Amino acid sequence: MSSRKHKFERKNLGTSPGTLEYIGPPLDDHVQIIRTVFNKAEQQIVSVKSMADVGPSPNPDFITWLSIDGIHKPDLIEQVGRIYDLHPLMLEDILNTLQNPNSTFMEIIPYFW
Repeated sequence: MSSRKHKFERKNLGTSPGTLEYIGPPLDDHVQIIRTVFNKAEQQIVSVKSMADVGPSPNPDFITWLSIDGIHKPDLIEQVGRIYDLHPLMLEDILNTLQNPNSTFMEIIPYFW
């Protein structure tokens, strides 16, 4: 009996850490991004049409939540990472849909992923 529970081929073996490559079932679906900006009193929900609308709220009293439906486009995830100054290893984890879910909390980065 094998000790491996899952059998899948890792596409990114031999690449540098932080290389952005989607790992998961092949998809050709359209990517949809919903941006929610909220605080205790109000909320605004917008379907993002361009990457210019992805950034955080200029008002520090509001929280920005991005819901990205379809992470199979590494260039789009890289753009979001640049806007929010996310670490490349975090982006690599996001694109690897075959690994176990995890969360990362960093004091210097006020984001939950």
